[in-house]
Amino acid sequence: MFMGIYLMIVAIADSYYRGSYILYDKIWRSSILCQFAGFIATFSSELSVFTLTIITLDRLICIIFPFRSHRMGLKEAQLVMLCVWTLVFFLSAVPLFGIEYFKDFYSRSGVCLALHITPDRPRGWEYSVMIFLAVNLFSFVAIFISYLWMFVVARKTRSAVRTAEAKTDSAMAKRITLIVLTDFFCWVPIIILGIASLCGARIPPEVYAWVAVFILPVNSAINPILYTLSTAPFLGNMRKRATKFRKSFMTSMTLETKHSYVDDRTSGGNYWERSNSHYRQLEFMRMRPMAKCSSSQTPANNGIKSEKYVPNRGLKEKLKTDHDSNHSQMEVTQTEDFM
Repeated sequence: MFMGIYLMIVAIADSYYRGSYILYDKIWRSSILCQFAGFIATFSSELSVFTLTIITLDRLICIIFPFRSHRMGLKEAQLVMLCVWTLVFFLSAVPLFGIEYFKDFYSRSGVCLALHITPDRPRGWEYSVMIFLAVNLFSFVAIFISYLWMFVVARKTRSAVRTAEAKTDSAMAKRITLIVLTDFFCWVPIIILGIASLCGARIPPEVYAWVAVFILPVNSAINPILYTLSTAPFLGNMRKRATKFRKSFMTSMTLETKHSYVDDRTSGGNYWERSNSHYRQLEFMRMRPMAKCSSSQTPANNGIKSEKYVPNRGLKEKLKTDHDSNHSQMEVTQTEDFM
């Protein structure tokens, strides 16, 4: 993220001063934005160096001493990383404190990098050599030796328990090689340029731009993939989520297929709606004569004489002759006539 901010600042400045940069070179290099860009670039690159070194040493200790009772937990790791961030922040911010020794420390080039790749000896060159050459070289050698040691120990352990897993060894070797190569392509060119400049070689000024755009961002771009996105816990979690999503997707597709089948059956004229409506109409027609007749048989009707409802002539004649018949027989007769 910090390296992305630095590249964004440099890109905006390049777009703003394009075509007339020579007129504003000194103004840009002495500006606050250029000083901030140099601080961000140094902080990002050195934080990556220290973080990778800590991760490598922790892995080495876990492999060399697998039965150690106490290992670094989450709180210990947070404390270590807090110390690393504080140290790197201090190392990157010291040149901004206004000390005479660090005057124009981040103004040596148009891309605001404090790399010492010139035979000249400006103020603060020893500090630059210590940060970008000594620290980076020590970290690269430590990471290289640690991963080589881890690979040798892992192979010896497998041979001791007689587990011939050539694919696992090959995958581990490829992963270690990839980690070491990314560190090599990011740090070794800067180290070589620094050593060459200390020996008197003159490096073209354009090299600063190539280093800033194509070399420094390598670790920032690849490290998230190597140390997070390609690890077993992350991939296992992603596989579980993918399986869960696939199951939910297949379930939703099955339900949609069933609903579409029902909709296809009922789409031609709204079959179910017409059936329900016709059924309700028949029920209403059946209940009307029963309700009329039952209301006519109530005792008082509040003093109002109720007329008998006769559905047809045959039933009317029968009711006149059998007026005192049983209520149940009349209901059966009405039902048979309706049906």
